[in-house]
Amino acid sequence: MDIIENRYKLIIESERSDKSISDICTAFGVSRQTWYKWKRRYNVYGIDGLKNQSKRPHNIKNVKVTKELLCRITNLDTTN
Repeated sequence: MDIIENRYKLIIESERSDKSISDICTAFGVSRQTWYKWKRRYNVYGIDGLKNQSKRPHNIKNVKVTKELLCRITNLDTTN
């Protein structure tokens, strides 16, 4: 079974049955925290929200060390 399809069935099961979220999660072998994460993604992004998402940061700021800061760091190192 496809991962997205399985996650979709997990989300829809709560709407179709009278079972508690805990019981549904136990049956599917996932935690309640994971269910709420996928439910939130599904509500925001639809079926695309159930795809695996990258854990990489969205952006990384390139911070350059100025000459002044480099001198201060070097002075700290030599004073101790």
